[in-house]
Amino acid sequence: MNSLKKVQDNIPLILFFTTLFIVFHQDSSGQFNEDFSDNNLHTNPKWSGDIDKFIIEDGKLRSNSLIPSDEFFISTASNSVLETEWQISLDLDFKTSSANYIDLFLASDSANPSKANHAYFIRIGNTKDDISMYQILDGVTSQLTNGTDNKTENKKIDIKVVHQANGKWEIFVDYNDGNNPAIEGVITNLEISKSDYFIIRIKQSTSSFFRKHQINKIKVGPILIDITPPKIESLIIQDPKTIILKTNEPTSISPTLFDINNDVGPPKSVEITASQIQLNYEDSLENGNYTLHIQNLDDLDGNRADTVISFTVNLAKEPKNGEIIINEIFPDPSPSVGLPEAEFIELLNLKNYPLNLENCIISDKNSAVIIPKIIVPKKGFIVLCNEPDLLLFESISGVYGIKSLPSLNNNEDIITLKNKNSELLDSLNYTKSFYRNEEKQEGGYSLERIHFF
Repeated sequence: MNSLKKVQDNIPLILFFTTLFIVFHQDSSGQFNEDFSDNNLHTNPKWSGDIDKFIIEDGKLRSNSLIPSDEFFISTASNSVLETEWQISLDLDFKTSSANYIDLFLASDSANPSKANHAYFIRIGNTKDDISMYQILDGVTSQLTNGTDNKTENKKIDIKVVHQANGKWEIFVDYNDGNNPAIEGVITNLEISKSDYFIIRIKQSTSSFFRKHQINKIKVGPILIDITPPKIESLIIQDPKTIILKTNEPTSISPTLFDINNDVGPPKSVEITASQIQLNYEDSLENGNYTLHIQNLDDLDGNRADTVISFTVNLAKEPKNGEIIINEIFPDPSPSVGLPEAEFIELLNLKNYPLNLENCIISDKNSAVIIPKIIVPKKGFIVLCNEPDLLLFESISGVYGIKSLPSLNNNEDIITLKNKNSELLDSLNYTKSFYRNEEKQEGGYSLERIHFF
């Protein structure tokens, strides 16, 4: 059955660009980058403490204490305090509380957090489910910042803490909720200027909190000054009136100008969430080639980019009469002669753009069924079979299982395909004589259209 061809996905349309990643390791100044990809807590960097209460799984650090009401930690050498930036990525698979939280000791004079006399630490969780900063000064703990309440339950969280030379602390948190990173604390504090250790401390209560704390990566080093303009990583045609731009970092669009050629012009409105920009247009974009000009796209550090993106709109349309035909049918699949032993109907798109069959109706003399959203590629084929028979076609692309597909009569039948408004798209009135061969009339052979019109 040479007409069963691979169906290519025509929407959404995505254009990809490249990103460069740089990896650092620990050095003598106490700077380090730990992503746990080496599955080793004993070198590069070397961790100490309750090592047996942690485990590395899939290159990520996970808590592994099975003791109720436990408090445990690991620490590594780090003397960075001033002019330092900390980046920590973690997953919380539990509801934080006063008995269930994580402390990240950015700077400590002791490898054991319970023995620290001078330290700065970030607490993720606690009574208010927030992210706040604390200090230990001469053995006395005090809270320095107060983060937003009710933000730390069951979350993937990325934290960046910056300590300037003038003592200014800034805490940035990305809750991975579609919004830009939030500033969860700003304070000036120079009371502690020395450090020996970075520490991860976990406090857990009952067994429902066991193994629910995951640290993905930690980076400690000099403050990174961003001088790189933002980049557009992909462009997605969401629908005829909506374009989605994915950026490599959060951006600010207040000064940005967007303009599409072919008299499309600027969008009606622009929405931004984290590293995504949504352009909303008054009129639908027609299928064709376009150029998007972007001016004054700023990242959160004020770096500005101008760029031009060429893209093609090739969205599926609702079919009209003469655009799609019933090209092949298999009314009598038994006995099998090389084809799957199951009835099917093949449809052919005659146009140079994809067609959307959603809510179209296919029927025979006795029954009809509404087709779900299926995209037929330009000049391409799709095959409809009964849903239970789908596994018989698993080696063939472009086959879709339909609930209650009309059963094709072996001797003769009339198959019709209509759009959602019940307007005729195509029909096929076949009889057994179409085989023109007595042997083939006994089953196992399909009927394929010879002339389109």
